[in-house]
Amino acid sequence: MPKERFISCPGASRDTDGSELLGRAGWDHLAQAQALATTYLDRKTQELWSPERLLPLLAGLLELEPWLHQWHAAEQSGYPARQPRSTPNLSTPNYPNSAPIARHSV
Repeated sequence: MPKERFISCPGASRDTDGSELLGRAGWDHLAQAQALATTYLDRKTQELWSPERLLPLLAGLLELEPWLHQWHAAEQSGYPARQPRSTPNLSTPNYPNSAPIARHSV
């Protein structure tokens, strides 16, 4: 029988609970990201943590990002479809006091 292994999230426990926050090492990258994102949102909205205190949770998500793009980029049932990223056109009237961006060759 294999020994169970865990990953830890130092400093991510609730203020009212001093125990260490652990996750199962057998989770895939998507499950790890879901756990970190859920913890981040809880600490931000329920515990009202400062941005500086939330930063390690975001760093953990950033470390998982390459694997999420590699292994979990396809649409999955139960998850919202990814919307294509678009860059706003800053020269449109939707942005007051904006001028077209000048393009210069180097």
